[in-house]
Amino acid sequence: MTVMKYDYLIIWFLFCFCLANIDAQNSSRSGADHALFFVVKDFDHWPDFSEQSVQQVRDIEKELKVNYGFTSEFVLNPTKQKVLDKLNAYAQRSFGDKDQLLVYFSMHGHYKEGRIGALIPKDGKTEDNAYQTWIMHPLLADLVNSIDCDHITLALDACYSGTFEGAKGPPSGHAGKVGDDCLAKEQNALRYKSRLFLTSGGKERTPINSQFAERWLEALRLRNTDGVLNHSDLVGVLLDASPTPRYGDFLEHETGGNFVFVHKYICNNEDPAALNDQRSDIKGWQEAQKSNTIAAYRRYLARFPNGEFRPLAKQRIAEFEKEQQEIADWQKARSTNTVAAYSKFMQRYPNSAYRELAELYRSQLGGAVENIESAAKYITDLSDFVFVKGGSFDMGNKDGDDDEQIVHRVKVSDFYMHKNEVTVSEYLEFANSTNSHYPEWLEKGSEYHYQNGNNGHYKELGDALNGENYPIVGVSWNDAVAYCNWRSSKDGLQKVYAISGSNVTVNWNANGYRLPTEAEWEYAARSRGGGDKWGGTSNLQNLPLFVNCNLNNDGFQHTAPVGSLNPNGLGLYDMSGNVWEWCWDWHSPYPSSAQTDPHGPASGDNRVRRGGSWNFSKNFSRCTKRASRSPAGRLHSLGFRLAKSAN
Repeated sequence: MTVMKYDYLIIWFLFCFCLANIDAQNSSRSGADHALFFVVKDFDHWPDFSEQSVQQVRDIEKELKVNYGFTSEFVLNPTKQKVLDKLNAYAQRSFGDKDQLLVYFSMHGHYKEGRIGALIPKDGKTEDNAYQTWIMHPLLADLVNSIDCDHITLALDACYSGTFEGAKGPPSGHAGKVGDDCLAKEQNALRYKSRLFLTSGGKERTPINSQFAERWLEALRLRNTDGVLNHSDLVGVLLDASPTPRYGDFLEHETGGNFVFVHKYICNNEDPAALNDQRSDIKGWQEAQKSNTIAAYRRYLARFPNGEFRPLAKQRIAEFEKEQQEIADWQKARSTNTVAAYSKFMQRYPNSAYRELAELYRSQLGGAVENIESAAKYITDLSDFVFVKGGSFDMGNKDGDDDEQIVHRVKVSDFYMHKNEVTVSEYLEFANSTNSHYPEWLEKGSEYHYQNGNNGHYKELGDALNGENYPIVGVSWNDAVAYCNWRSSKDGLQKVYAISGSNVTVNWNANGYRLPTEAEWEYAARSRGGGDKWGGTSNLQNLPLFVNCNLNNDGFQHTAPVGSLNPNGLGLYDMSGNVWEWCWDWHSPYPSSAQTDPHGPASGDNRVRRGGSWNFSKNFSRCTKRASRSPAGRLHSLGFRLAKSAN
């Protein structure tokens, strides 16, 4: 009796096991679908990724398993050897006719012009010219191609991934023609061997939280109404991502080869309650798109509180609200009908359809810039500036250094701040044009250098100063204000500074470029006076994503090209780290009373510098940290950025 019970248990277990495996595969497919994911979040030498970046890929895996019948394997934080071992293991597996394999990578990538692109696994070093710890693109192509599966798609979500095999254009082949059923579409698509790839961008850095992964998920959830999503359909959705993905085929790909995602419900003609909900959701979204009004998108959100298209609906609503605000501001400018009102509108909406009208009405009131061309140039030049809405905040830090600890209330007016620090190419145009104010580390006509400490010797810094898009360093406060005046004249604006030798006075009502005040700088660095400890984050683990500073594992030995890391909440880059930035103010103790648009004392010994730099510790990169230097002083870690009044 005991034996019989034992036998029944075995039979029941095997029965359940078979059912589970049958359900795991898509019964509408004659072949099996597999996915292999390599995702690195925690790097040994590179900045870590966020948990969200991992979750994005897990969402793709879940969608493929639940709705497309894929079996999958998710390899988290693999070393180079782990990746190679796993791909070699797949090369030893047996795959059936019409089987498909998706291999998806999410990790850092690297590329230098004229060299081979590579993926960076968990143990990848920051510098590896011999590629001993990196996964070279050609090696990856060979390993994936050697897997004995007829249909393989390789997805690379990594910086500089577009250097893989080069962009060869859209893949050939179609999933079928109108009127074909699911089986016919599959058979037509999988007649020829395929080796296809998709990358998250070209020769460029890509965001850590990837639009590439977002569009993958969107494509799988939108899917074609016939239930078959082929490679070309997928590409069509991915191309909306930023940066623009690249795609093509590699090695043993055969012309006409394709890859298909066959939805298990639609192609089986099943109609469970869950599918009814999905169809209603899709129909509701299509209705909202057809109406394309803010009311329609709000109605969709109300009808489908858990709908798949909620992020898109919210995005559309935000776009409509922005348009409505622009129209309201234009109507306000028209009713006010003053030079200041039209100028303010053009500053806030530099690309508005009403811009030419604003220029015309302003010129009729006698307030135009010299001509329409210079006005347009003036507006265009603001495209790299961030409008900082004024407000009040508590300036200082009671837990900081002595000169930070007098926390006091400060109110600042609206202003503009350039999103980046002034670059080498921008500054050298000024220096060459005026034949003066050359940075200390540069001898005219020579290689770029910096002065090494106090010993007066020059030492090569390499790429960090040879690149045009790196921040300028080695400039004094006097150099910086001279640059501001030169740039103002160049762009047809009123100079802010009157310079007579070392004596500099300021016209705060001028519309030209200037250095930010210390209060403006801290207000902007803290994303309008918020609580961020560093520009963009208070989380020490996330610091390498936002701040280039000493011993920070941020991937840069010296300075970084401007905009290389994440911006703060206002869209301003490198407010903490990279290079120190000059401010207008003389350095002095903080006042204890509340202030409005403070400009600092009328005189002093040293001018304020803020933000820390690549060769100072993270403590110096705090948003409230204060430092100073003589106006004539220079450092190989000290630069500046532009500000502009919004009056």
